[in-house]
Amino acid sequence: MVVELLGDRADFVRERESLREILEAKLTLEMTVDDAPLDAMAKRFLAVDEDYRDVVGEASFELRIEIDIDFTRFDACREQHLLRFVAQRAVLACVERDVHRIDSTAMEQVDLTGKVALVTGASRGIGRQAAIRLANAGALVAVNYHRSDGEALDVVRQIGKAAMPVRADVADPAQAEEMTNAVVERFGRIDILVNNAATFDRNPFDGDDYAAWQRGWERTFALNVFGAANAAFLAMRSMRKSGGGKIINIASRAAFRGETEFADYGASKAALVNFTRSIARACAKDNIVASCVAPGFIETDMARSELDAHREDIINQIPLRRVGSVDDVASVILFLASPMADYLNGVTIDVNGGSWFH
Repeated sequence: MVVELLGDRADFVRERESLREILEAKLTLEMTVDDAPLDAMAKRFLAVDEDYRDVVGEASFELRIEIDIDFTRFDACREQHLLRFVAQRAVLACVERDVHRIDSTAMEQVDLTGKVALVTGASRGIGRQAAIRLANAGALVAVNYHRSDGEALDVVRQIGKAAMPVRADVADPAQAEEMTNAVVERFGRIDILVNNAATFDRNPFDGDDYAAWQRGWERTFALNVFGAANAAFLAMRSMRKSGGGKIINIASRAAFRGETEFADYGASKAALVNFTRSIARACAKDNIVASCVAPGFIETDMARSELDAHREDIINQIPLRRVGSVDDVASVILFLASPMADYLNGVTIDVNGGSWFH
């Protein structure tokens, strides 16, 4: 235990005094949040489900850790002070490692106050988490959905008055226009568009049904490509009037891999990557920037069937040995929407745990 705490400092401590003195040391670790003892915050933290880490991660509070070590049998004042300092530093390093998620978000808060974001496909999965994270950062958020009324209204209720639901099948050009018009009518403009709505289904090359093959390609491109392109075109009309904006397209590692059973999906995401670059080159003159996020397998309803059938094989492809979470992707979306990413234009950021490079 002592060697684990002290790490490479253990040899130094051995030179100064025997480890039995340290084993008899009394360790006092006191943690406070906003000047309240940590145990007073227990209910607050326990109420936060694992899938809603943003509630803690984006909360504005100060976490203070005080560590005191007293050696019970070592009387030499100067030497005890030296050993105490070394041990305190070692313990603090371990504690900081375990709370780095909270510490990293507390260091620099993303502020999107006054911004208006439209997130398509925001009732579940990545879109849902992106909408919540953007709202937690201060943005007004339009939660688009097609059929999932209950889930979408749940997201709006969780966010509160800063959110509005907007029902539309983004694959339908007329409904896409009605969607953007509704957002501008309610919030005045659109500053951030997250093109997340997508469809994904098996469509193998060796299928027997030619009509089903065609329907798969048509529906996939209608939503994943044409829907995103139309939403971007419509949102940019508002962005130009207000001095600029950001378009964040959600692609996939499938854009680069070459899919054997989902060729229509992979091709649609490859088109979205190229579409992002086209916006970047054509619309920068209007202060409109575009970026792309390419997730690997993420724990979502859309990926559930594949994960259930091939989870072990999928994890074996990932050096980090886990499937990604919706918060892994939403964190990147939040960064791209923030002023910290203002100079990123036309980029694609992979969020796949190292499972694919291009």
